[in-house]
Amino acid sequence: MNGKHKFIPVEEVAKEWMTDPQFRAEYDVLEGEFALVSALIHAPRETASYPPNFHEPD
Repeated sequence: MNGKHKFIPVEEVAKEWMTDPQFRAEYDVLEGEFALVSALIHAPRETASYPPNFHEPD
């Protein structure tokens, strides 16, 4: 940053946004999508995730 911008943590502004009824209503509509993305991000990876017929190099 060049000193002209102030850093504001997203958690801080999110608290303010959540007090806006219109924002909160739209956020709630998307809650299922947020949950899905969070689950995908935090899902454990499979140990054998190679496509069928894929052969690892020797």
